[in-house]
Amino acid sequence: MAKRAEREMREIRQTEMAEVSPELRRLSDLWIALERAMVAPAAGATLLDTWGTEPWDSKHPPVVAAWAAVTDPENREALRAWIAQPKLNARALQLARRALEACVRRSGA
Repeated sequence: MAKRAEREMREIRQTEMAEVSPELRRLSDLWIALERAMVAPAAGATLLDTWGTEPWDSKHPPVVAAWAAVTDPENREALRAWIAQPKLNARALQLARRALEACVRRSGA
């Protein structure tokens, strides 16, 4: 059952992403990697420990690495385009704005 749901979600994502630029497609993959890192608790931690911490405050190495990938200065324009999407929910918009702020800080601009 889980594999079927995963396959269906992958198909939906592929359909939606077919109309998206390569930069946004790459950024989407980075967001997915961040989400996966956030739901994989560190040794000795619980899912609540990992999930209950914002990615920018995390000390969990996979989350730190995934957040660094999302906020890489090369992603600045892609993050701006991501934020401009009309279908973002409030949480996604909050994360994207925070990522753009971190990205700009990292670029020194």
